[in-house]
Amino acid sequence: MIRNYVLRRAISFSASVLSLITLNALLPGTAGAQTNIPITNFSFENPQIYPFSDDGTIPGWSTPGSTLLGVGVSSIVVHNTPNKSFNQAAPDGNQIGYIGFGFPATDNPYVGVSIAQQTGASVAAGQKYILSAYFGNRLDGYTGNADLQLWEGGTVSGGQVTGGTLLSSLSIDGNAIPRGTFEDFSTTYTASAADSGLLSVRIVDAGGSGRVGNQILFDDVQLDSIAPEGSSLLLLLGGCGGIVGMAALRRRLSRNSA
Repeated sequence: MIRNYVLRRAISFSASVLSLITLNALLPGTAGAQTNIPITNFSFENPQIYPFSDDGTIPGWSTPGSTLLGVGVSSIVVHNTPNKSFNQAAPDGNQIGYIGFGFPATDNPYVGVSIAQQTGASVAAGQKYILSAYFGNRLDGYTGNADLQLWEGGTVSGGQVTGGTLLSSLSIDGNAIPRGTFEDFSTTYTASAADSGLLSVRIVDAGGSGRVGNQILFDDVQLDSIAPEGSSLLLLLGGCGGIVGMAALRRRLSRNSA
């Protein structure tokens, strides 16, 4: 009798736990855990520079090299008067990345110039990838367009991805962003069984009609992955299967005690 009582209490507790697992699988937003994929110098805080200054390198990112000086990090300058800066702080930290110098010109030598970084994460079938970054529009309006891109495979050099496959690309109109502010943009991709290789991130100066010699400014580049919905389905089936098994054991105990 004591043994049956203990078993009944254990069954009741286990059934409650399995019910919670099953309910969790049915709730919205539980398709799978979201995991951040590390990006080196995602906030462009390295190298640390003095206010009102900039640097022509971006450690951790592949850039065109020292022959093109208009690529680097900048210490954000907050002002409320028209100039090259912003009327708000950087989205993350104190510095931002940039491509181009941002001044009127007869041509824009930075169109197509990009920075890129290959992560240590391989693309996995069924995973949903979310690439996001903040882009800003200078107070003086000398801001161009940008492309935010996610790649797989290939090699990264000179700010380019060679031999890889473009998975997703988002075009950003810099002048559609309110002047002096930043806005968050994102692009997504769900991997198939045919996808393979390491994931890479690329930011491109896309120029812009009538906006030559302008600059793109960006910050807080993030890449996240979300597990496929099938993981929740397995969780649900496992929970349901456990509940059915507990019910069968409970019936058996009832017969033995009768």
